[in-house]
Amino acid sequence: MNTNNQTTSTIGPIIGSLIVVVVLIIAALYVWSQHLATEEKRQAEIDRANATNGQVIIIPIHSTSTNPVDIQKDLNATPPIHY
Repeated sequence: MNTNNQTTSTIGPIIGSLIVVVVLIIAALYVWSQHLATEEKRQAEIDRANATNGQVIIIPIHSTSTNPVDIQKDLNATPPIHY
């Protein structure tokens, strides 16, 4: 009878330990996936910054007129953008 009580009492801590290990594995996978997502966002920002070859494109303020002559003047005043 004493042997049966020991067997029953050792199964509980083993199951508890397995549950803790599974929760830790799930938490590690979650943290890793968040890290990958952050790295992908950072790489996208770097790619976007490199798309302009490190140059800042400054577009001057133009008029808000809808007159075609004014629109053409605004287009002529805008520097070309080279990608």
